[in-house]
Amino acid sequence: MNAAPPKTLEPAWRFCLEDYAIDLAWSPTSDRIAVAGGDGPIVLLDSPNGQVMRTLAGHAQGAMTIAWHPTENRLASGGQDGFARIWSADSDESAAVEGGGTWVERVAWSPAGDALATASGRILKLWHRDASLMQAFPPATSTISDLAWRPDGKVVAASTYGGISLFARDAAASVRQYEWKGSILAIAWSPDGRMLASGNQDSSVHLWHTDSGADLHMSGYALKVRELAWSPDSRHLATGGGIDVVLWKCSGKGPANTKPTMLRMHEQPITQLAWAPNGKLLASACQAGRVTLWRNGTRAIGCGQLEAGCAITRLAWDRRGTRLLVADSAGNVAVFRAPA
Repeated sequence: MNAAPPKTLEPAWRFCLEDYAIDLAWSPTSDRIAVAGGDGPIVLLDSPNGQVMRTLAGHAQGAMTIAWHPTENRLASGGQDGFARIWSADSDESAAVEGGGTWVERVAWSPAGDALATASGRILKLWHRDASLMQAFPPATSTISDLAWRPDGKVVAASTYGGISLFARDAAASVRQYEWKGSILAIAWSPDGRMLASGNQDSSVHLWHTDSGADLHMSGYALKVRELAWSPDSRHLATGGGIDVVLWKCSGKGPANTKPTMLRMHEQPITQLAWAPNGKLLASACQAGRVTLWRNGTRAIGCGQLEAGCAITRLAWDRRGTRLLVADSAGNVAVFRAPA
């Protein structure tokens, strides 16, 4: 029997930022949404209906990244003014910290929310939740391209040209390095902390077994790879790098000597991937503004369109995995509900 065709998804609501939507985030209780525009302001929306609750000043020269605290109503942002800010989501109050470079490209809260990592050019710093400095590390050999906390929150990984370095809160320098000769664009830990993946400029994905340091290289992608998404049980890694979602099985010894599952529904290159926290659905999005939901990472069950011709810039699931937040390059923001 042939599988039923995917349902057509319609947004529960829409909002237009009238600016490039550079980043977005759910609050820890999923009742609020933060959307950052490239020109600087950060808009807080009521998640049930998309109504504007508050507009934060953001960064005068433009925002680059935002991250909601995992348990509190405070929001971190980084901008082209060279500062990171920690905002109260209930007021206009914020504390500014200097990133150390021309702009702050990455901010990331630790899983427990007791530390904030900022990357600014070649400078990595850790901050306490009250914005006081925890640790400033020596400059990296090249620009830091991405940050990712290990799931246990004890170390943060920073990628640069040539590999990934791990930094601990109480150490003055890197505590471990995973070397790879190439330009890394994105990194992601498996939820169990057993593996660390990178998406690369040379159209490849690299994978390390974090305890042993043994690594695996997966090449042959059509485009450079920026899109990485681990399933919550760490059994699968979804990657972009073309018009297909490439799904690697990573249980056991990992994907060595195996072929990935290719999920085809998009006609334009993948721009975003996000796995629902409950593990039931994988969301993919592309340059044409199309969003697809895959049941258990294998069968397309729903497809939606935000705005034709506008690339999806961000995807994010709410904490229950029932609502998908979507934003595109024209500033359109919407929420899709997962089919029953």
